[in-house]
Amino acid sequence: MKFILGLFSLLSIIMVVSCNTDNEPKSLKELHSTFTKEELKSDIKDFEKDHITFVATGHLYPLLHFPKFYDSLVSTIVKQNPDYVFFLGDIVFNDSQEEWDKVLKHTASIKDKLYFAPGNHDLNYHYERYVGDKTHQNEAELRYLSNVGYRYKLIKDNFANYLFINMNDSIDRITEYVEKIKPEINSSNPTFILSSQAVWHKGQQDPNDVSTWPLKPFDKEEILSVVNFADYLVHGDWNKKFFRGTFWSKPNGLFQVMSVGNKRRGDSLYISRFDIYEDTVITKPIFIPLPDSCKWYKQKSNK
Repeated sequence: MKFILGLFSLLSIIMVVSCNTDNEPKSLKELHSTFTKEELKSDIKDFEKDHITFVATGHLYPLLHFPKFYDSLVSTIVKQNPDYVFFLGDIVFNDSQEEWDKVLKHTASIKDKLYFAPGNHDLNYHYERYVGDKTHQNEAELRYLSNVGYRYKLIKDNFANYLFINMNDSIDRITEYVEKIKPEINSSNPTFILSSQAVWHKGQQDPNDVSTWPLKPFDKEEILSVVNFADYLVHGDWNKKFFRGTFWSKPNGLFQVMSVGNKRRGDSLYISRFDIYEDTVITKPIFIPLPDSCKWYKQKSNK
């Protein structure tokens, strides 16, 4: 009897392992044929106060080499007491697990408020993609999913909707996701589209030039026509303090557009604060102080 029970247990383990292996996508085509449960599930919040606050930034992988500065970034975010924190792309450089472990360690204190939009570095092994090699892209995207859990996401509360999209994807896939999730959006509240690359910029990939591959693979008019129900467009691939303006590309008016993020070592770094009230959105940059002994800024020449 013990032998039969032991054999049954062994067979059960083999079946579970086999099922898990069979269920894991084996190609990019399979990985991109559907959306995960987490991507199709809306996160719903209800705040009993007069406004909510979120902090947004992006292009943070240079900070992985400066842990004290990364901790200063997180400390600055915490001091803003935000309801949400949005990291908008290029959080890691080569999508290695070591990099993700560092990110998750640094952000442990804000993990319950933290949401991501993927950049080109986050979904690829950059050292391969930059030379035109996609051999392990399926593996790289699975790594992003294992650490973040989604490439698309909808959050909604009693003030606004926040829709995260994957600008590395094809326009057909972005359109498919938006059409699937759109019925969940509360149309009586404003909608923010959040992404790594700018939705409204012209930059587009040239399939024959791998150096352009960090850019989106479609024309801006294609994506703007998909998201023209939204009110605000926010992207994280920016290297100045903060930008806010308007963009005329809607059948019923203007987009409000915002640029946040940090680019290169040596630049002054900022996060962007958004305060959302019932009838307005107030935005401003917040400076990140440099810790003592941190060698972030480039040394000035004595000449």
